Amino acid sequence: MTAKQIIDELDAAMPNAYTTEDKLRWLNEIDGRAWLEIFGTHELNDGEELPEEVEYTLENMDTAETLIGKPFSDVYFYWLQSKIHYRNQEFNYYDNTHAMFNSAWRAYANHYRRTHVPVQVGRKWV
Repeated sequence: MTAKQIIDELDAAMPNAYTTEDKLRWLNEIDGRAWLEIFGTHELNDGEELPEEVEYTLENMDTAETLIGKPFSDVYFYWLQSKIHYRNQEFNYYDNTHAMFNSAWRAYANHYRRTHVPVQVGRKWV
């Protein structure tokens, strides 16, 4: 999916007053977290290439593919929803959407960790 597709889906389901720039910044946040917590901790499989790290901007949002693809792309939708509810101080809605985000995030992280070997770090025993 592209960043624009995710934002369009969100805006259709949940009209809001936040700018596209805000939503792109939030998408960049969650991709940064994916790099640190998931991609950076596991080896690539044979023949697999690491997705290109992209910063979503107004100029590339139509073409930039998200790091996390289908069927796990709902991670982005729930992340944006939870950010909006938090900023609006709608904490009951935030709790629900953030729980949905956490579930989707764990599902993706668990899938990736099941299908990739952890990075092997040499230990030096003293």
